[in-house]
Amino acid sequence: MAPVVAALIPGIVEALKGLLKKKAPDVAQKVEELLSDPQTRIELEKLAIRKMELQMEPEKWELADRASAREMARYDMTSDSFLSKNVRPMVLIYLTVMFTIAFFLSAKNEFAAQMVNTFQSLLLWVYGFYFGGRSLEKIVKIVRSK
Repeated sequence: MAPVVAALIPGIVEALKGLLKKKAPDVAQKVEELLSDPQTRIELEKLAIRKMELQMEPEKWELADRASAREMARYDMTSDSFLSKNVRPMVLIYLTVMFTIAFFLSAKNEFAAQMVNTFQSLLLWVYGFYFGGRSLEKIVKIVRSK
């Protein structure tokens, strides 16, 4: 929603300028003077840069979270314990089987239909971690090599 609104803002500003020029030419002149001031333009550019930095923060957090999860998976693979090496694949298999069973039962059972949604959400996270995380690692490796 926010990108759509941000894309509309320049058009809205231009429409407001046109409206001000028609209805209140003296106010429009003052606004133009204010916007043409170099110091005001610098402040507006600083605000725009800060806004872009704030919009990128959640993406940075998500990348850091995924990297830490992948690092934890690497540590688990170096362990000698069968369970620590195989818990993630077993969870993936379990959720896939349960989703399939709930899907077929959902035609006759309302509870199973609700479970399909639950397993679907869980599977999105698990598949995202397994396959999306690995893809992200490959992309980061390619970007760093350049």
